[in-house]
Amino acid sequence: MMLESLLTPESIEQNWQKGYEVSLEYREEGISNQWRVDRLFEQIMQDLSQGIAKEDIACRFHIGLARGLVRAVQKVSQEKACYQVFLSGGVWQNLWLVALFKEILPEHIQVFTHQRLPANDANIAIGQLAVIT
Repeated sequence: MMLESLLTPESIEQNWQKGYEVSLEYREEGISNQWRVDRLFEQIMQDLSQGIAKEDIACRFHIGLARGLVRAVQKVSQEKACYQVFLSGGVWQNLWLVALFKEILPEHIQVFTHQRLPANDANIAIGQLAVIT
């Protein structure tokens, strides 16, 4: 929440091309649940050592994370011919992350977010129920 509070529309625009590299590991059998964050931390440390403002670092983190999530969704979408994504869990309480994700995601993939249920981790159980039914 602290990082989220540092973002503004202006800072997003200024850092749009500078988002950090964040990605999931890919294997022959599909996407792993392992995030590759080594490059992310290198980029953050480099920016900190160069005196980059914390607002810019927060923007670059959010932009990179949103792009990484979109790449993962696109890969699954292509492999499974599934064009719907359901955003559930505490991370999606971050309104900037949701907005960036939706901005980057191709239009042919439909996004569903919580409407009547909480956005926090309690909502994960609902998603798990939906998958098994």
